[in-house]
Amino acid sequence: MGEVVSLITPKAERYSQGKHINRIVRTGQWKALCRELEAYDVIKVVTKITGITLGQMRCARRVPHYVVARQLFAVLCIEHTKLSYPAMGRVVDRDHTTMMHLVKKERTDAFEKIYQEASEQIDQFKEKVFGPPVW
Repeated sequence: MGEVVSLITPKAERYSQGKHINRIVRTGQWKALCRELEAYDVIKVVTKITGITLGQMRCARRVPHYVVARQLFAVLCIEHTKLSYPAMGRVVDRDHTTMMHLVKKERTDAFEKIYQEASEQIDQFKEKVFGPPVW
């Protein structure tokens, strides 16, 4: 008998097909292959962590916890999606320079705590969607 080939392949495998990737050595390489998250996925994580909805992020208010939610969205989008600054800005109704500022903005200790929690949530989501890391 031959090998049973799955008809449904994880996104990471589909992404790497046709490319000369023999083996993934580091976790960072696996995360780079799985950068197919959408802005909606990031919004769900930000809403779950901060309690701020997309509508609240899009409003013109500059309340500190709204700004932290926007900054978290921008940083997670840069790290886990292929969205450009203008595309990220369109999602939260801001221009690209605002998104660039949010990514480069100094991270406070409170933000780092929220960011770590959000990164863990994103990694769990990626493992559920893309499957476990391929070593």
